[in-house]
Amino acid sequence: MQPLLEPKQVKKQSFLRPIAIVFLGVVALFGVCYSTTMLQASEQALLVKNDLKIMQDLFTQWKLTYKKNYETDEEDARRFETFVKNYEFITKYNAEGNTAVLGLNKFADLSPEEAKAIYSNGIVLQQEPNPETYDDIEPVGDLPTTWDWRTKGVVPPIFTQGQCSATWAIAPIYTLESMYAIQKGSMLSLSPQQIVDCAIGNTTYGCNGGLPNAAYSYAAKYGLETIANYPYVALTQKCKYNANEAIHINQGFKIVTPKNVTALKTAVYTNPTTVIVDADTVFQWYTGGVVTSKCPTQLDHALSVVGWTIMNGTEAWICQNMWGTDWGDNGYIYISTNSTANNGLGVCGILATPTTPY
Repeated sequence: MQPLLEPKQVKKQSFLRPIAIVFLGVVALFGVCYSTTMLQASEQALLVKNDLKIMQDLFTQWKLTYKKNYETDEEDARRFETFVKNYEFITKYNAEGNTAVLGLNKFADLSPEEAKAIYSNGIVLQQEPNPETYDDIEPVGDLPTTWDWRTKGVVPPIFTQGQCSATWAIAPIYTLESMYAIQKGSMLSLSPQQIVDCAIGNTTYGCNGGLPNAAYSYAAKYGLETIANYPYVALTQKCKYNANEAIHINQGFKIVTPKNVTALKTAVYTNPTTVIVDADTVFQWYTGGVVTSKCPTQLDHALSVVGWTIMNGTEAWICQNMWGTDWGDNGYIYISTNSTANNGLGVCGILATPTTPY
């Protein structure tokens, strides 16, 4: 699978070569070394010019695909420079034979630092929850080889968070909507905006990030309104909670035993489960395959795990993201279940702090 919008290989030929041959004969008296150096410099300049034209054409095509327009020529030039750097990283990564595939998706004009600041949680999520508020989920045996809640009709559609670091609220909303569907037999669209605005505490920062545990605790105490009653605007607002419209679904949350694949499978087999991962550069340009390596553990992004599967011989968690269906594998990312990665924290830290509602 090739990266999105990857340019065709162009055979580079220099029209200067015939002229250069004549030129060499004329200047032979001045030394072969000098003449050869001049020829090489001319060819190199032409190759660079051709490569630049290819990248400019590719950037133009990418902007049309994603309807990108920049206010100034300076901004366009800056985004082009970032685009070229990202292209180089993506092509190098794919050439290394990694099991995940990267491509020039809608984030191709953002640096990794910009993408993290806008679309991840904005803070590192490593604070331990109050031990009085949770119960551990221990592993059990006899789990199926694969499991996918999407086939049961209880997984909500992919959400688009926009430029609001609300993954800490959206991922729990995913799992609570699934919990309701599993119990009631019908889907219900709940409001992440209510959590962003109203779940105020020392581990919640609205559109600047927070802990999923706080979202679960808030939902258990106050209930949640539907997204129709409390629309998502991707901004932190004054709380507009209406208790008369709130629906109570969960009683609290449970911590899944960390660093334990079977424990996480046990939780997911009962209900889709929230995890916190490192949304590193592999995340930014992910287009398919399984992420098995090169993804560290600076936990800053929440996902909902809706099952596990085997893809091309590799077992992987099926993870629901909130960057729209035009990102990743139709809005999903597949992360290896390897429990030895990152000293037991799992690929991207996925086994570090899973939580699930009850």
